[in-house]
Amino acid sequence: SEQAPVIIECDVNMSVDSILFLLHDNTLDRTTTGWGAAQEMRWSDIEAFYLKDDYGIITRYHPPNLTEVLTWAGKDRQLTLDVKRGVPIEKVVETVRNMGAIDYASVITYNYEDALKAYLEDSRIRLSVNIRNEEELARYLDGPFNTQNLMAFTGLTERSAAFYQSIKDAGIQVII
Repeated sequence: SEQAPVIIECDVNMSVDSILFLLHDNTLDRTTTGWGAAQEMRWSDIEAFYLKDDYGIITRYHPPNLTEVLTWAGKDRQLTLDVKRGVPIEKVVETVRNMGAIDYASVITYNYEDALKAYLEDSRIRLSVNIRNEEELARYLDGPFNTQNLMAFTGLTERSAAFYQSIKDAGIQVII
């Protein structure tokens, strides 16, 4: 049977004392036994909470920090890191580099400026970037990026076959 690679998307948040950890929401209320704004709490408090499942049932698991997740993933699992607003993208890239995870952890960016910050932190980092039109494509092609390390998110609506072909011709993968 034919298998496609699995990519696990993770939301990276940051405690007030600058520890990167996984949490989708801005607050701890829905998915943990904690409460309040995640970015206003110390990691020592956050890591003591328990995670809740989709039904609100308390599990035996604690919120993981990014270092633990990168260690768990190893080279067997591909991660894509969705950096929450307010979290410095450079710190995420630095952690990926320091953990030796450049080959299996990519970073989602939402604008050219963040993509450039991530690239300048480590030019080897793989990036998901918004390329929804010819102008955005041209901007990335004119920039310093290695197109082999870019994955183009083309938006939520279908684009023309010619546009997809121009992205492919540039050596950039497309994420749909």
